[in-house]
Amino acid sequence: MFRKRLKLKLVAGALGLIVIVSMAITITAAVEEQSVTTGNIAEKVQQVADGIGTANQNVSTNADLVSEMSSEIQTVTGASAEMTRNSSQVKHNAENLSDLAGNLTRVVDQFKV
Repeated sequence: MFRKRLKLKLVAGALGLIVIVSMAITITAAVEEQSVTTGNIAEKVQQVADGIGTANQNVSTNADLVSEMSSEIQTVTGASAEMTRNSSQVKHNAENLSDLAGNLTRVVDQFKV
C-alpha cells in the first residue's frame, strides 16, 4: 500500500511538473510573440519619426526658399521704386527742355528779318 501511495504521489508530482512545464512553454511563447509585436511597433514608430524628420527638413528648406524669394521681391520692389523716381526725373527734365526749346524759339524768332 505504501508503494502504491508513493507511486501515486510520484505520478501526481510528475503530472504537476508537466502542467508547470506546459505553462512555462505557453508563457515563453506568449513572451516571444509580445517581443516580436513590440519590435514591430518600435520599427513603425521609428519609421514615423524618420518621416517627421524628413517633413521637418522639407519645411526648413521651404522656409529658406521663401526667405530668399522675399529678399528678391524686396530687391525688385526697391529697383521699381528707383525706376519710378528716375522716370519722374526724366519727365521733369523733358518738361524743362521743352520750356527751354520754347524760349529759344521765341528768342530766335525775334532775330528774323
